[in-house]
Amino acid sequence: MTPDGEGEWALQTIAGTLQALCNEMAKTGKSEQFDALRGSLTGRDEAPREEIAARLDMSAGAVKVAVHRLRKRYRTLLRAAIAETVSNEADLDDEMRYLVAVLRRQ
Repeated sequence: MTPDGEGEWALQTIAGTLQALCNEMAKTGKSEQFDALRGSLTGRDEAPREEIAARLDMSAGAVKVAVHRLRKRYRTLLRAAIAETVSNEADLDDEMRYLVAVLRRQ
């Protein structure tokens, strides 16, 4: 796989995982929560927790728990997406590390 292809694969995998998580949250009526917490998945565009709490009418503690659960579900979905690209379970952790390495180069 070329370096450009690697980056494209990594970004598509992340985008697909985010979309799957967005769809799950929408099905449970939590689209607004997903939109508010989405930046917490990467830490890049994360709004201050107090701002999120006010926006969602939640306590800061509830936001912290919601972020933890969202990140956990994101990791689960990402791991499942990566599992589809490897031939055996033993390669899964290596592929996850590879994805992170490719994203860090972006």
